[in-house]
Amino acid sequence: MERPWRYWLLRIFRGEKRIERRVYVGDVLDLAFRASGEQLFHYDCAARDISSRGLRFAYQYPLERGARVHFLLGFPARYKHPEKAEIQAQVVHCYKLKDQRRYRIGCEFLETNTEDYAEIRRFLDWLQKGTG
Repeated sequence: MERPWRYWLLRIFRGEKRIERRVYVGDVLDLAFRASGEQLFHYDCAARDISSRGLRFAYQYPLERGARVHFLLGFPARYKHPEKAEIQAQVVHCYKLKDQRRYRIGCEFLETNTEDYAEIRRFLDWLQKGTG
């Protein structure tokens, strides 16, 4: 369902940054990350949704707002392009819902002029066409 232009105008006016369409990626996208200064990737996280501006994932520990993270995104085998992409992002929100074990963490991509970012955009297009 397409939203009317007034809906988006109000969201922008209120400071909402999430104007890009988010795509649920649950089991489709493998995700790993490492926080700034860490050497090892954390593979015990789960991608929730992704847009051209960022992604949301679940993790068992909180991350501070403003923290920089390095993502490693593993694309599914049926996606006939590169197997993975890497991108830097910044944590914009982190919260834990009542009765849940994991934190929901939203990140905004920082590097939007790289080949990996372009690959993420192509992956989103592929998902939105219903081939994912």
